[in-house]
Amino acid sequence: MCLSVTIVFCGSRSSAAAPQSVAAISIRAHSSQTDGSYETAIASLSENSDAAQVASAIAVLENSGTKAFPALLAHLNDTARASVAFQRAVMAVDAKGNALSHPTIGEACFDLIQKQVEGNWPKGFRQYYVLSPENVVSWWQARKSKPLKELQIETAQASLLKARQRRGKPGYWPEAVRFLEGRLRELKDHRFGFSRNGWTSTHVDLLSKKRCASARHAAAIARQ
Repeated sequence: MCLSVTIVFCGSRSSAAAPQSVAAISIRAHSSQTDGSYETAIASLSENSDAAQVASAIAVLENSGTKAFPALLAHLNDTARASVAFQRAVMAVDAKGNALSHPTIGEACFDLIQKQVEGNWPKGFRQYYVLSPENVVSWWQARKSKPLKELQIETAQASLLKARQRRGKPGYWPEAVRFLEGRLRELKDHRFGFSRNGWTSTHVDLLSKKRCASARHAAAIARQ
């Protein structure tokens, strides 16, 4: 499958830290045989889908890895309302945790790509993310032949470099450096790393603890 990409920029770059905004991103898949399952899954991310449908759609898209990226990228400008399942992942909230706006299908699609490539980070460290809705199209076009693991390591290295470069400057955060060093170490060790759903060893540990707690609870009931 080849892609036709049109990117239209607006605004001016006032500083290196202030990226240009993207007025339009258009991606058209040129193929006589497109995988309709991806389109069906993306449509199921809608606010009109129930929790089970959304979970199933996310599983289809994540299990497909980078094969689903072209379809996800084609919907970056989709302004249809997405399921509230993406509310916490992609939307800003006020001090009380109330959403300031509703997530769109486009935002949900970007979140699924970023989650697979970079993972789901604590909010305070997200300034070191490599991917953004503005750069993800050109980033993917330059790397679409690479396996997911290589993309994960490459972005982890770039994020760590960005954090280290702030040393000695206002806003330098040693905790962020340690966090990113740990992420990169896990990816390179191949012991945990990111699975296609963005999990890390921390998630695995939490899941194991939860399963153990459930097992202990079941055993206690059986003894009664």
